Amino acid sequence: MESISYILRYNTDLDSKLCIGYYTEYITKSFEEVISSAIEKQCMMIVKSLYDNCWYIKYSNYGRDSKAYSQIKEHIETNKKNNYKTENNIWLIKYID
Repeated sequence: MESISYILRYNTDLDSKLCIGYYTEYITKSFEEVISSAIEKQCMMIVKSLYDNCWYIKYSNYGRDSKAYSQIKEHIETNKKNNYKTENNIWLIKYID
């Protein structure tokens, strides 16, 4: 498993501007299993929607370097301020550079 610096959690979601795709995991999987899967796939975001029965593991078209992380974090924080999909949870994974 690759090393991560930290994981941030927000009550919002990420629209499709910064994502080019996603994987899903069954909702019955534990959060630890989902995190492991996201890290294995080198993804930076995990989303749990209030209305869906799955976890979304999202990847970005910017890669996972520090610049990409900053852009995604800024976008998520803007969405949070704008009350975008506040019923959802998103976890942003910061990898060690």
